[in-house]
Formats: sequence, structure tokens, C-alpha cells
Amino acid sequence: DEMELENLRFRWLKNGEELTSSDKIIIEGGLLTIKDTNSKDTASYTCVAENDLDNDTATATLQVKAVPDPPYNVSVEDCIAKQASVKWIFEDKMRNFDTMIKFIVEYTTEYKPG
Repeated sequence: DEMELENLRFRWLKNGEELTSSDKIIIEGGLLTIKDTNSKDTASYTCVAENDLDNDTATATLQVKAVPDPPYNVSVEDCIAKQASVKWIFEDKMRNFDTMIKFIVEYTTEYKPG
């Protein structure tokens, strides 16, 4: 029915939560654009098309492959002369769908032997 085609409405959901347009998220009917994607955009996206007679949905999963998130709860366990033991938490989900090759630890010191 052409009348119902004119009444067609679209909604977009991210992991079941309704999305609204913003500077980053652009919703134009059945088209969703996400600008400057990052790992926080990894999710299931659902387009809901509905009119006064019926509705239908289509879902797709977006996995953003990005640089890994930094570890957290970083602490120095022990520090002597030219050696330090550093501990941190890094969960598998923080890899952001990329392979971890290595961690690089950088430091500075104000110590100047006299």
C-alpha cells in the first residue's frame, strides 16, 4: 500500500538501546553513519522499520579493529637500582580484535646520583 510506504519510519538500536543523531552518529532514515569509529563502537546494530501495519528488523555486528586499550591499575611492585617490577591488569577484550605483540613500558626519573 503506497499510503503505508509514506508512513514508513526507521529507528536504530545499539545493543538494544535506541540511538539518536549526534555529531558522531548520523541517522537518515534506513541509513546509519558512524563517524570516527573506535573500539567503543563495537556492538550489534539493529535497524527497525515500521509503519501502522507491520514492522521488521535487520541486525548487523560491527567489530572495530583498533589499537589496544591501555592497561589499567598500573603499579610498581618493587624498585631497586636499575630494576623495577611493574604490575597491571589487561583483559582480553581490551585487545580490540587485534593481535598483541608486546607492551612497551616507558619511565622517567628525577633521581640523580650525587
